[in-house]
Amino acid sequence: MPQEGGLDPALNTSNAQSSSMDIKSRDMMAAVYPDVKDFRAPLDGYETLLSNDKAKKLLNWQPFHSWRDNVAVVQGQ
Repeated sequence: MPQEGGLDPALNTSNAQSSSMDIKSRDMMAAVYPDVKDFRAPLDGYETLLSNDKAKKLLNWQPFHSWRDNVAVVQGQ
């Protein structure tokens, strides 16, 4: 139910465009939640597992930066 100002109270979190894991999202899901088979969006890389589509739509928000462009990922740690 929209609150004063027309904003949806369900929009109470936002997140990066990609996950913070150093393994691809589908591989991580298979390792941690092997019984989950119903993926509502493609998982071809390091996509976020928590959709930020609502923030993009309601707030006209778009990520400008990715931490992956600025932080070296150390494999095998």
